[in-house]
Amino acid sequence: MSDYLAPDEYRNSDFVREVYREHHVEDVMFGLLVAGVRRKAYLNCYFSGAGITVQARERFDAILLTVRGVLDRLEAYNVERVVRQRIFGASAPLAIFFLNQASEICPLNHAAVTFAESRWAPDEAVRPLTPDQIAQVDKVVDGGWINPVTADWRDVTLDLGAGPAVIHALPKLSGEVIMMFPTSGHEPEGDEAVTILTRRQREIMDWIAEGKTSAEAAIILGISPRTVEKHLEAVFQRLGVENRIAAMRRYLDLKRGL
Repeated sequence: MSDYLAPDEYRNSDFVREVYREHHVEDVMFGLLVAGVRRKAYLNCYFSGAGITVQARERFDAILLTVRGVLDRLEAYNVERVVRQRIFGASAPLAIFFLNQASEICPLNHAAVTFAESRWAPDEAVRPLTPDQIAQVDKVVDGGWINPVTADWRDVTLDLGAGPAVIHALPKLSGEVIMMFPTSGHEPEGDEAVTILTRRQREIMDWIAEGKTSAEAAIILGISPRTVEKHLEAVFQRLGVENRIAAMRRYLDLKRGL
């Protein structure tokens, strides 16, 4: 594995030159394991014989897919464990956000949505970080990695709309960062579960459920079609779906308390 190095840099590194000299390596195959914004990792296979056969490429591809699967499971287990510990150990409701690969802060739960609705501008589905904030987050979360696939929480001070506050940050291999901080309020119950969506997102989903297109919903609500699409992207993320049909079904289930 190699962090923060492009393939050409890795090939020209002292480590690779040492391997070539000691083991008479003549060729090498590189496979990308992790393609995150903040971390990258490669699987490397060195060959001492002349040329790389088709059979060797097929075996390498199979190994690469297997290792990717193992990494995904290891990271998922670690994320679930440390997030559960943080939530169960909290003495107040936690607003949960995630920082996506575009460096945008996205609310994930009821407390986060409530915070965003009260602190962010109308129709601000996500909040982009400034370059200085991105650099600050990168510097802090880079110290959170215990090993190449296991990370722990780090505290970073950020202003998400209510002034500077200490935020618990957990980096992921993909480059996304889970963020939490305690807030006042209550957890949703019953049909309140639909409040993981903002008021505007609920209005959009109501019109989508009526069969309206994004353009038609935009005209009715007096906003741009691009704003509607941005809100729908946030809806898909929060409801754990990939398209508007699945989102509509999940939204209606939530409204019915299912």
